[in-house]
Amino acid sequence: MQIKILRKTDIALIIFFVVCALALIIFFFIANPVAQGGSIAITVDGSEYAVLDLNNNNGRVFEIITANGHNEIIIENNSARMQSASCPDRLCLHQAPITRSFMTIVCLPNRVVIEMRVAASGNNPDDLDTIVR
Repeated sequence: MQIKILRKTDIALIIFFVVCALALIIFFFIANPVAQGGSIAITVDGSEYAVLDLNNNNGRVFEIITANGHNEIIIENNSARMQSASCPDRLCLHQAPITRSFMTIVCLPNRVVIEMRVAASGNNPDDLDTIVR
């Protein structure tokens, strides 16, 4: 059995993929700001259950009681996380707190989805998001 040695083109290809991955990670953090003044949208079984403002509900525990089960969400430090759940696998409890736009926490057995929505920078919803030339 013969051992193959990496060629210069193999190393260049590896470096290219690492640089592309780092660029995507950096773009994700620049394009999705940390939630300041945003809201948490809670969806149960495909229907909107509640929308909670991050600023007005800091430190609050919000309970979701449905026919599918029971969940508790805690809002603190401009983030939200699942505090407790009645689902059998409890995978939703191990998900990281959501802090950025369009991050989600999902509890499949209880059919609960929590989504972060970041408020627009201006007060007018008709403000421009970007200008394309």
